[in-house]
Amino acid sequence: MTDISTIIARSVKGQATESEQAELKRWLSESDEHERMYRSLLRRKDLVGQYRIYDSVDEEQAWRRFKADNGVREVRPMVVRLVRYAAVAAVALCLVVPLGKYVLHESPEPDAAVLTAMQRSEQAGRQKAVLVMADGERTVLLNPRDISRESFVEKLFRNIITGSDTARSTLSTYPDTEYWITLEDGTLVHLNGGTRLTYPEHFGPDSREVSIDGEAYFEVAHISGKPFRVSTPHGEITDYGTAFNVNTRTKGGTEVALVKGRVGIKSGTAPEMMLRPGDVAVFDGMARHASVEKTDVSPLVAWNNGNFTFTDCPLETLMDVISHWYGMKVRYEGGGFGSIRFTGDIDRYESVRPVLQAIQTANPELQIEQNGREFVLRMKY
Repeated sequence: MTDISTIIARSVKGQATESEQAELKRWLSESDEHERMYRSLLRRKDLVGQYRIYDSVDEEQAWRRFKADNGVREVRPMVVRLVRYAAVAAVALCLVVPLGKYVLHESPEPDAAVLTAMQRSEQAGRQKAVLVMADGERTVLLNPRDISRESFVEKLFRNIITGSDTARSTLSTYPDTEYWITLEDGTLVHLNGGTRLTYPEHFGPDSREVSIDGEAYFEVAHISGKPFRVSTPHGEITDYGTAFNVNTRTKGGTEVALVKGRVGIKSGTAPEMMLRPGDVAVFDGMARHASVEKTDVSPLVAWNNGNFTFTDCPLETLMDVISHWYGMKVRYEGGGFGSIRFTGDIDRYESVRPVLQAIQTANPELQIEQNGREFVLRMKY
């Protein structure tokens, strides 16, 4: 008899024979657990399929409709570009159709801006990650279509069947790439550059636990009585049905920005502290109490939608972010850079030349040249 993992892989690819489909139906009817595991696999593939629909969307027509519906006349070029893609995403989202009874309704639905970012990231060649499964097998994922490979589907499902909450896989991005992954429970995680996520292919019956080193945006699927926890080098975050951003590499420690819902943070022996939407907390694992500030979190999570957003940002910090994303080094010639600040938005999926031009336009006294894999900065005066 053919292994059920192979049958499922062939079924997902539309290549299963009638006898294999009958065997799959029989296996699904054996237990609720079998159906749940099958759902978890289709949920991950559904996320990939949701934004392939962009290929059939008329972008120009979508933009014209958006302008007419919203009274858009004339705006700055960068705003036009960002609003325009949002319009296309809104049209594309309307074309998405359910894939059947195996899609869990409690899973968060990516909004239009996120779906747009997914598509643009793939077009820009930014989606790349290394997956190391619990058994040690290493796979390089170059784009979302890699999850559709029959061999990968078969391997993934075998890990779901045989895995446990102690057998964990690790997904890592490069400094200049990103990746979206849907976990078994339907939680959507967006990994920023240079980030490592460790998670089980199969969550236990009482809790859902992952760990993160780097920066990631979480859209957590709500499951009553089964909390979702994120471990960081500086403490633990418990989700109560929400969306939040985690960055373990800020100067103060781990930064948690709550977008909606509720999360609790706990560091060391200190009691859990609850956050409300708009709260930004920083904790270092040594302090008894995290610092919490109410602020506009949109600049902190803008990267999730495909933008870099800076407010009164020092030039050195700006160039640090840009250089990492484009895989470059930075060299400063001379002095006078300390007074330069930058406020504005940068398209993450734009090529590097327009980005440099935008920075120089905002700071006329600054000159930036690209010399091979290095940015060279000097003052004009």
